[in-house]
Parts: sequence; C-alpha cells; structure tokens
Amino acid sequence: MPISNLTQKFASNTLFQFAGKIGGAVIALLALVFITRYLGAVGYGKFHTALTFIQFSGVIFDLGIYLIVLQDLGVAEAKSGLENKPSFAETRFDASWVISNNFTFRFCLNFFYLFLIFIFYFLLPYEPIVKLGILLLAVSNCLVWLNQIIVAIFQKKFKTHLSAL
Repeated sequence: MPISNLTQKFASNTLFQFAGKIGGAVIALLALVFITRYLGAVGYGKFHTALTFIQFSGVIFDLGIYLIVLQDLGVAEAKSGLENKPSFAETRFDASWVISNNFTFRFCLNFFYLFLIFIFYFLLPYEPIVKLGILLLAVSNCLVWLNQIIVAIFQKKFKTHLSAL
C-alpha cells in the first residue's frame, strides 16, 4: 500500500473516530440532562451508585481483550503474507480463527461476569431498585465488550467509519 494512500486512510479513519466520539459525547450529555431531570436528586443518586459499581467491576473484567484482538489480527495478517508455508499449528492462526476464539472467550467471560454480578445482587446492602440497575447495567457492559471485538475488526481493516455509525 503506497504511503500517501495509507496516510489518507489514517486521516479519514481518525476523522470518523473523532466525529463519532463527539457525536457520542453530545448524545451522552443530552441523556445525562434528561436522566437527572427525570430521576431527581435521590433517584439519580441511586442510578449513580449502580453505575459506579458496574464501572469498577467492568474495569476489572475488561482484561484488555480489545487490544489483544488488535495485536492478534496484526500477527495473523503478517503470517498470511509469508511465502513459506507455516506449520500446522500456525495455519490455524488466521484472522477468522483469532476473531472466533476471542469472541468465544469474551462470551464465556461475560457469562462468568454476569454470574458474579448475580451473586452480588443478593449480597449487596442496596435497595432492590439499585440492585436491578446493577443487573441491567451489567448486561449493557457485556454487550459493549462484545461490540469491542467487532470494532477491532473495523479498526484493523481501516473501516472505522462503519463502527462510528
């Protein structure tokens, strides 16, 4: 790939990611305004408690799989361009194998995460509405983690305009 073409792809992907982040931030700000007005001070405090619990647990269970997928996709792409045929063990290490394995691992990890959250549901001293919020936000976290694997594919292929939408 010529350098100017690569530079153009980097620039356009950066622009689309930036626009997507700005758009997402504006939507999040509007949602925050509506949520705080709708819930009031006490309700928003309960919502924030559930959100904080999920954010802390989410940082622990994220495990950096997004970056691992990107790195593994790069290795798979490099190995696919070799003139010498790789050994049998290395032939399985192609892009579809990387994505399939990481998606399966994330899916299983999500089940484990939801199981732990469900256990915490009974152990936490919060009101039932806060506990329900924790469960719902945990499911949302799991969906975001699965989406990150798809975003990694778009990023590797320089198609971030598709993931920004």
